[in-house]
Amino acid sequence: MESDWGRDWDDLSDSRADATEEATREDGMRDFDDFQRDAADDAETTTVDATNDVAESEDAGDDANAHPKSSSKNFKKRSRESLARAFNARSLVDGFAPLATPRNAHRSRSSFDDLTEGEDDGNDEDDARTRDLERGIPSRRKEKRRTRGGAARAFARRALRWDAKALRLDSRKLAGERELLEARSTYANVNAWYDACEELAYEEARATMSKAAAGASESNAFRVVAERGRDVADGLVELTVRVVRGEKDVQEEWRRPWTALMVYREGGRVVTTALVAASREATMSSVPLWVRASDFPKSSTTSFDLKIVPLDSLLVHQRMVCACYLRPKVAFAHQLIGHKRATHVKFYDSEDEDNTPLMDASVQGGDDAERCDDDDLNASQRRAMQRFLNASHSNALQMVQGPPGCGKTRFVVALLRRLMRDDQRVLVCAPSNKAVCVAMELYLSTCGLVHDDRCALLGVEDALRDASSIQGAGGVLDYFVYRRCGVIALPLESALQALGKRRDDNDALKTVRARARTTRERLQVVAPDFIKGDIARGLRALESVSGTASETLELGKEVMSAISCGSDRGDRVEDFVREALHRARLVFCTLASSGQSLCQSMEPPDVLLVDEAAQALEPEIAIPFLRLPRKVLLVGDPAQLPATMCSELARRLGHARSLMERLMSLDDSAANLLDTQYRMHPRISSWPSARYYSGRVMDAEHVIEREQPLDFPRWLPPYVFVDVKRGVEYGGRGMSKRNDAEAEAVCDAIQAIRRGSTFSIVVITFYSAQVRKIRAALAARGLRGFDVHSVDSFQGSEADVVVCSAVRSNTKARVGFLSDSRRLNVALTRAKHSLVFLASSDTLSRCDVDDLRSLVEDAREKDSWVTEEDFRRNFSTD
Repeated sequence: MESDWGRDWDDLSDSRADATEEATREDGMRDFDDFQRDAADDAETTTVDATNDVAESEDAGDDANAHPKSSSKNFKKRSRESLARAFNARSLVDGFAPLATPRNAHRSRSSFDDLTEGEDDGNDEDDARTRDLERGIPSRRKEKRRTRGGAARAFARRALRWDAKALRLDSRKLAGERELLEARSTYANVNAWYDACEELAYEEARATMSKAAAGASESNAFRVVAERGRDVADGLVELTVRVVRGEKDVQEEWRRPWTALMVYREGGRVVTTALVAASREATMSSVPLWVRASDFPKSSTTSFDLKIVPLDSLLVHQRMVCACYLRPKVAFAHQLIGHKRATHVKFYDSEDEDNTPLMDASVQGGDDAERCDDDDLNASQRRAMQRFLNASHSNALQMVQGPPGCGKTRFVVALLRRLMRDDQRVLVCAPSNKAVCVAMELYLSTCGLVHDDRCALLGVEDALRDASSIQGAGGVLDYFVYRRCGVIALPLESALQALGKRRDDNDALKTVRARARTTRERLQVVAPDFIKGDIARGLRALESVSGTASETLELGKEVMSAISCGSDRGDRVEDFVREALHRARLVFCTLASSGQSLCQSMEPPDVLLVDEAAQALEPEIAIPFLRLPRKVLLVGDPAQLPATMCSELARRLGHARSLMERLMSLDDSAANLLDTQYRMHPRISSWPSARYYSGRVMDAEHVIEREQPLDFPRWLPPYVFVDVKRGVEYGGRGMSKRNDAEAEAVCDAIQAIRRGSTFSIVVITFYSAQVRKIRAALAARGLRGFDVHSVDSFQGSEADVVVCSAVRSNTKARVGFLSDSRRLNVALTRAKHSLVFLASSDTLSRCDVDDLRSLVEDAREKDSWVTEEDFRRNFSTD
């Protein structure tokens, strides 16, 4: 039945593609709606045929009653086939693929081949798919089997056709790219969504290279010796390069896979580009590069000199393209494209369908929200949790909107605790390492365990270390998969060292025995196959050792040497990592890290939880879909800062938005709103709540009744808009701005507020140039120990008192970054007790941004607006 189901789907898909091509040839102006109606008619005809087949099957059923032994099996098979054709036809009319079953999912998992395997699609097929996209027609062409190797080669071919001139001029046309289409709100099917995301990922890669190429020059290049190697694929060849001895200041980062390079050859007369290849043969002295074969034709010369300038890493872009290229089949595809799944009567059969619910009945809980048993959660948090736990197949993608101070991270941690208690397999992702570390640190601090061997952390160690707030033992890096084996064995190593210092101490020997047992038990949970053999035997021997201290130390040395092979750069580290990821119940990583090849060893998660989902581009969200999650929860706030986008063209066309923002724009009730804020004084929260959340965010009793710190200045109100009329902004067009008068006003305010204070004071501003100016002004006055941040970098953080400098002050009422309501929302919602907002009310009240004009009017109406002179007078007379 399964093969017939797939064959019917392919046949019907091909008929749609053929109908599209014929219609386009006959009438180039034909509207896509006409095409959909024709396809719907075809599908309905197929449905009628399938219904007739069902009727024939019923007749066959009558015969089966007379001859049960010979006909019952055929009747059952024919009925399933007919229903499958009808279900597929109906799904096609609705514009989405049938719901993925575990058997379908297994087929899609087979596409995750090794990087060097599989066939890739030709350029002609990619061009045809692009032409379909331009006409608004979803791609229905039959394609070759898609593999990770094919995705890698397709990405390299396309990225390397962007020559140096096109990159420096930031021209899509010169780069051979067609016009980028405007962002869509809905898509005809999931393949059309993947195609659009893939195009956006390529545009971001091109813009990233273009930005880096603008500042690249041969004077910054270093010399390498290159040898022409194997042909990778059509149009690609591999070079092996070695840095010339004596070259200084060569950064090691350029050797990382998918780093884009500017290559100068023939004395700088010819400039081309290259990509560092993802190869296991790479070493510190020898690096493989992929280049266009036409730029390096075969010749009698075995080696030649080049100069190289590193541009930027395209690793994240390549993983986005790979995910979209492979098109993982997920059960919530109809939600991704913005369509509601139609109601179908689904017939389950033990031989063909998986009738297992998304969660076991014991996991789902009842209607009583108290079963979430998290007393710290408020009503809206409990509703959001219960709705997610009880979600059906047709609603497997859920969203939770967490406004500032509404306990979003606490909700995430409470949900993780619930899922772990119910033995669910969970993948937690976020766009940034900081968000990943914050969520994991709070989970570990509240789970009540000294250590949780069900957890694993994946990513880049240096970036995770910088993002972690806890350095050393007890931090999240203890769960980093490449260090995990050594961390688990660390107590045993310490006990052996103590025994070496006190050889006659029986207590030290007992400690070695106890810790050997604990180490074995924990490693047995994390990676049982890894410790089989010598490690397990050695640990058991240490558990029952009765010899001298010298014999124990010798045995311990051998055991620790074997264990160290699974940590850091050990010989068996990949074996340990793959098994640890396979067995982990809770994995934390960034969205980009979820695309690592090592993640193929993971079991498909029951739940994919994406924190700060509103800060991720749609192609980024597609990366963890490669892990084939059964359910997805997007947690974030589209009313705060959006995803970071490099391409200004894509931004103008509306692509600088997240999947969460797009789906909420179609149905704002699709997300569960956490409606109680615990951070801000009500005077601070009133305007953002009314403006950005329609007044639905309430103040918790805690913040209404909360008293200010004992040493808090009596003259400082909860919210004050200080009009700095004398301010003048500096900075040319396209440059970062600063305002010297506001910087001085910031220093005056901090100097007055900080007198005898024990509470936190932070300065934020919208421009990096103003950050530097304020830091210099504070240092000049001897005011040290005060943090100064950009608004973007301070999202997710808070302080008792926040002083915000708006910077913009000009006669033309231009406001730049301030026009983004999401950035303004973040700036106004960081303070707990007091917000001091320094700005030119004249500039803001005359600009063409409704939010800024409303902010000034609101401050005047609530008597929160003061002049700079009045503000100085208040704190000078206190």
